[in-house]
Amino acid sequence: MFSRASFSAAVVAVVASMAFASPVTAAKPSPAPPVPPAPLATIPPEFVPASTQASQGPIQSVAPEAMAAKAKGHGASARQVAGVAASAGCWSRSSWVQQTNLLGWVMYRYNEVHDWCGDGTWVSYVSVYTWATDLMVGVEYDGDDKFSTYGVRWNVWREDLQGRFTAGLTPWGALYHFYPWIEFYVGGGGQTYYLHYGA
Repeated sequence: MFSRASFSAAVVAVVASMAFASPVTAAKPSPAPPVPPAPLATIPPEFVPASTQASQGPIQSVAPEAMAAKAKGHGASARQVAGVAASAGCWSRSSWVQQTNLLGWVMYRYNEVHDWCGDGTWVSYVSVYTWATDLMVGVEYDGDDKFSTYGVRWNVWREDLQGRFTAGLTPWGALYHFYPWIEFYVGGGGQTYYLHYGA
C-alpha cells in the first residue's frame, strides 16, 4: 500500500512530467508539387512578320508649272506655289515598304511620294504624301510620323517617315504593333543621295 506521502510525491511527479513534456505537433505536410508555368500565348501566324519587301520608283522630272498645280491641289500656300513656279526644275519619286506573314500573305503596305523643286543648288519646295494599302483583315493603319531636316532654302532635304500599324485590337488596346520606315535625302539639283527603308 502507498502511504499518503508517497502517493502525493507520485502525483507531483506525474504533473511535473506533463508540464515540461514537449508539446505534440502535427507532422509537417510534404510540399505540393510545383505548378508548371502557363504557356505563353501563341501569336497567330497571320500576325507574325516573316519578311519585308520594298520598292522605289525612278526619279521623275516634273515641269514647274505642273508641280505648282499639284501643290495647289494639295493645299499649298500661294507663296509655296509661287516658289514652285519660279524653280528651275522639279522632281518626284515614290517608294513603298511592306511585310508578309508566315502564311505568305501581305499584312500591309506603307506608301510615300515625295516632291521637291530647286534652282540647281538650293531647294525651293518640298512635299511628301503617305498612305496605306493592302491591309490584311485585322490590321489597321494608325497614321505616321514625319521628321523633316533642312529643306527649303537649303541645298538638301532629308525626310524620315515611320508608319504605325496595329493588329489584334482589344478593349485595352492593340496586341501587335508594326512600324515600317522610309528615309530619303535629296538635293536642290534633283539628285537623290539615298533612299532607305525597313520594318
